[in-house]
Amino acid sequence: MREVQILIRQNNSWDRLELFKDETISLTQTIKNARDIGSIFTDFTQSFTLPASKFNNKVFKFYYDTNISSADNFNPNDKLPSQILLNGDLFRRGFLALNGVEMKDNNPFSYKVTFFGETVDIKKRLKDLNLRNIFDGFEDYNHTYDVNTVTQGLNSSLFSGNIIYPLISHTERLTYDSNSAVAGSRNLYYDGTTNQGINFRDLKPAIRLRRIIDRINEITGVEFDMTKGFFALNNQEFNLLYLWLSRERGKLGQSYNGSEQFIIDINSITGFFQNGGYQGGWTPPLERFFGNSTNPQPVACFISNTGKIFCRSFYESGVVNDYFTLTWRVDSTETFDLEIIDTITNTVVASRTGLSGSNQTIQHDVRAVGSGSVVTQFLRLRIRTNDATFSASYMGLAIRYKYRFFANRTSNTESQNLSPNALVNDISIPLQMPNIKVLDLLTGLFKMFNLTAFFQEDGKILVQELDDFYNAGGETDITAFIDTEKKSVNYPIPYQEIAFRYQEPKTFLSINFKEINGYQFGNLENTTTEPDVQQTDRGQKYVVKVPFEKMIFEPLTDQADGSQQNLLYGWTVDKDQGPVAISPLIFYRRVTQSTNGYSVQDRGVGSTPAQLTAYNRAANSYLNNTLNFGNEIDEFTGIVKEDSLFFVYYRKYISDLFNRQRRLVKVTAYLPVNFLLTYKLNDCLIINGRKYQINSIKTNLQTGKSELQLYNKLYSI
Repeated sequence: MREVQILIRQNNSWDRLELFKDETISLTQTIKNARDIGSIFTDFTQSFTLPASKFNNKVFKFYYDTNISSADNFNPNDKLPSQILLNGDLFRRGFLALNGVEMKDNNPFSYKVTFFGETVDIKKRLKDLNLRNIFDGFEDYNHTYDVNTVTQGLNSSLFSGNIIYPLISHTERLTYDSNSAVAGSRNLYYDGTTNQGINFRDLKPAIRLRRIIDRINEITGVEFDMTKGFFALNNQEFNLLYLWLSRERGKLGQSYNGSEQFIIDINSITGFFQNGGYQGGWTPPLERFFGNSTNPQPVACFISNTGKIFCRSFYESGVVNDYFTLTWRVDSTETFDLEIIDTITNTVVASRTGLSGSNQTIQHDVRAVGSGSVVTQFLRLRIRTNDATFSASYMGLAIRYKYRFFANRTSNTESQNLSPNALVNDISIPLQMPNIKVLDLLTGLFKMFNLTAFFQEDGKILVQELDDFYNAGGETDITAFIDTEKKSVNYPIPYQEIAFRYQEPKTFLSINFKEINGYQFGNLENTTTEPDVQQTDRGQKYVVKVPFEKMIFEPLTDQADGSQQNLLYGWTVDKDQGPVAISPLIFYRRVTQSTNGYSVQDRGVGSTPAQLTAYNRAANSYLNNTLNFGNEIDEFTGIVKEDSLFFVYYRKYISDLFNRQRRLVKVTAYLPVNFLLTYKLNDCLIINGRKYQINSIKTNLQTGKSELQLYNKLYSI
């Protein structure tokens, strides 16, 4: 028997838990289960019981005793860092969660716990965070939204290539006609005098995907290794991937609800607790304590210099029900709507419509309900109006505390700060982030490029292409440990075919393509139609779907003579050619030279055009590689690109899986401690001279008895 030890860490110290002598602890480990190829961050989980010994009772702070106050009790909401040791050596790191306590004769008998693998920490840390959350307060890439800045972002880049403006029009259709000259038109032909061509307000920025991974590392505590693997700094393909920053349909700062509507987020409040400046003798961090003299409870309010209001309200039974009432006031002769936005959840918590005149207010209470409860919110005021000349003569904010009135201060901002033009004159990168969760973005990338992730000894997460992961494994002969009496050979796959899909298309060209061709551009509906993938008629279809949109980009030719112009652009409109909000869009950045240049409105002296040649082309392909799951014609070259996502990243794995020579072999082995402490899930195991890849290993840690699911190794590709 091996000695199994389980340690948990709390309060910066490690505690060794006491175990039942006869308790069996088994772990099932897998990193890429062939029966669920779309899953990511797979790892082991195992539930077992621990004795309610005096020591364990102390560790779990007598959780079974409901009379203990919540402040002193064990917190079951958090998974605690844990380790499993075999004979004193580290076997696996992970997290332990308390599920409950089994009672006998009104006394604690055992604790039910679950041990999770390390990768559960990725989901825990990212959880409900969206892209706006992780970029909140990040101002490094904020910039002026004007013709010169946008043109630089279109012609080359901004901030060392981290921000670009791709040639994607959110509303207007672009053309090229050397026989036409109409001022204000989107005809990209440059004649030297007519102020026509691309208007800078037709474009929205894009951010390099690598900067999003960097920001995840900086903010969340999840640290990806950027020195090797798919996220390595020298991975040129990943360096060229960008995310289009389109959150609302149509123009920046505007949406379309039958008519043009301006959205104004109030991002500065002057004269009221701004930039650390507090009024009236209030001392940061501006807290007033309520409750009783022995147990004071904080209620706090703080206004950041980005316009967000941080409020924290506490409720304790038997104590004054303290809460904030926040009142925004806007005076304007135009008609407008007011909304209070929770910036964490991006939801509207209060709204008023059809307002006009002076003393127009909107209120919101930050109130905790229930004994010992705390409510924390980050709030921002939003104004909506259809009036392009909207301005406000006064805007103020008042804060009132229930029962204890400490402040009723207001602030004034200049009226021009409240006009729609002010919002679209400056680009705040956090406010333009698409509405997608960080975990969903990562999941989409992992599914597109068939990636896997695991923790290294240094605590960083290495992300690798699956083929590279398996190629890096070692070889170990385990023939001597196999139970020769137990073995089964099985059919390996439970499904008939695999489909890889993007989100349903919402843009004009992609919708037309689907209606004409009967399938969605960029998708692959059946992998068994691909070379090297053998057919089967067993099981159902397995679908791998990513959270991204697929856009077809349109080449521009001269309408006068049909000549090619090396201009490719995206048009983000629906089937009725109105602006449309799409799912997040990822593309390759290709810096391209147009044949005869293109015209930019208002880029010259006064209201005159300028001629540029280079532009940032949003592309579905990079060299021979594409972002399509199947083979498609490259919109720029007109040539079929066969190095699809499936062909480059999935072909070997899927072709081996469907190969008629592939078998799922199940064997029992009694594995020694030195093997269990050193093996990796990408290792090739040798049994009687034959090589196998690991699908899963379930191990009894006390005895070493292991149930192995193995695939015979093939060399079909």
